[in-house]
Amino acid sequence: MGGAAGHMAHLHENIWLTFGEIKSFLTKVASADLSPIEKVDGQNIFFRWTPEGIRTARNMSDIKKGGMTVDEHKAKFEGHPAEAPFVQGLETIVDAMKAASQGDLEAAFSTGQPETYRFVNCEIMFPANP
Repeated sequence: MGGAAGHMAHLHENIWLTFGEIKSFLTKVASADLSPIEKVDGQNIFFRWTPEGIRTARNMSDIKKGGMTVDEHKAKFEGHPAEAPFVQGLETIVDAMKAASQGDLEAAFSTGQPETYRFVNCEIMFPANP
């Protein structure tokens, strides 16, 4: 993942794994004793719901300010090579949030603390832009 999430950590970057856990994992890989999971890659976006509308973030500056409005998001990606995925992906997110109840959205996105935000990190999968 990129954007505000930073890069996806590699096995050797997990400082909480013991040597034995790494050895066990690599042994399972070498003996094909793991079920593979395909890593998908799309356009990374963070979003949050507010009573005023959806807000998005692509970097830490966006998150600190509470995110971009839908109009700001669309303007940011106007003319960008990934404009279609980012704009159509946001429109899908907006439509999905409209299907949820106000109570569910408040429960999911409210932090209970002023000037703090709860964002959802997701990948926009767009077959026309693999």
